Amino acid sequence: MLRTDHLKVTYGVIEALKDVSIDIKKGSITAILGANGAGKSTLLKTISGLIKPAGGQIYFEDTPIGGVAPEKLTKKRIIHVPEGRKIFSDLTVYENLMIGQFSVKHDTSKASNDTLDYVYELFPILKERSSQPGGLLSGGEQQMLAIARGLMARPELLILDEPSLGLAPLIIKDIFTTLKTLNESGVTILIVEQNALQTLKIADYAYVLQVGNIIKEGPADVLMKDPELIDAYLGKQ
Repeated sequence: MLRTDHLKVTYGVIEALKDVSIDIKKGSITAILGANGAGKSTLLKTISGLIKPAGGQIYFEDTPIGGVAPEKLTKKRIIHVPEGRKIFSDLTVYENLMIGQFSVKHDTSKASNDTLDYVYELFPILKERSSQPGGLLSGGEQQMLAIARGLMARPELLILDEPSLGLAPLIIKDIFTTLKTLNESGVTILIVEQNALQTLKIADYAYVLQVGNIIKEGPADVLMKDPELIDAYLGKQ
């Protein structure tokens, strides 16, 4: 569905991504793991058009999209849920959700309503809080809102950057359960996460980034048993 081919990204003289090639299969959950500063968020931002690559290429369904503007990529239903949630705190939950579908055209108003109903079914608390300002939600509820807003665009590829950051363990478990449900319904997911163990439990395939390079990759269930990965990322889980 999406692949990067020898992708390079620079910040001045600093190479944030040096030669990154990944392949995301349609219908899969693909994880990007690594320490802070490894280039994980840079990779996601480059895929979603927020950063222009200095070299290499990105392909979505065999069409080159490297350097294409983010608003054009959202029309292809490549949807990025950023780190830090980035909800509109003064707008209501419902208004935040409606903003999520502005970039794409639903076939009918019924399709729009059906999508909203689906989102409310996944996150019942958002329906209960629909008239409340987003800024009054708890951290976990705001993360649910950020994901739900992305789903309003009916994504083909949902890109998630640290969805569990700063959340309590029980909320994290709920978030990952929901992501697995989404994937089972047909949504392809690319996820960056510090919580390596939880991520590998739901992922199909994973890549490990270190200072801009992929140093390891493989099926998630295999990487969970990798001694080096356990020592580096899983031992403290």
